[in-house]
Amino acid sequence: MQVIHGAMLAGMALLAAIATWLIISRGALGQADASFGKTLQVVVVLAAIGATAAGFTVFKKRIQAIGPLETVQNKIAAYRAAAIIRWALVEFPTLLSLIAFLLTGNYAFLALGIALMLLFAVLRPAKLMIVYLLKLTEKEVSELEGGASE
Repeated sequence: MQVIHGAMLAGMALLAAIATWLIISRGALGQADASFGKTLQVVVVLAAIGATAAGFTVFKKRIQAIGPLETVQNKIAAYRAAAIIRWALVEFPTLLSLIAFLLTGNYAFLALGIALMLLFAVLRPAKLMIVYLLKLTEKEVSELEGGASE
């Protein structure tokens, strides 16, 4: 799961770096229409708030739906699916923000994209958090560490 998370984060960071380089060297890719820029600001901010909130809500509901009698492998698979959905719903507004930055040259979009990438980085899967969220028993943790794939 950490590889998937890291790859997604690296892709966003690479896009941010390329977009910044393009804006500095060539300027905005789109036309400088003030009304388009204002509309895009509203769309991107609403997408960031809505998608991020949806990601956290879906993640919480999916984690709560995991039954205590399920096997540790099923719990981990359910956690993985919930985490990937949450990551995708944070990645979407990040990419949208970076594309808006490319089109307009407005550094506010870059700042929002970086803020969303920082949030994404905080969502990195950690063993202790997985154990806590899934309410794994000591036996399940040892079973997981004993060779079961994460």
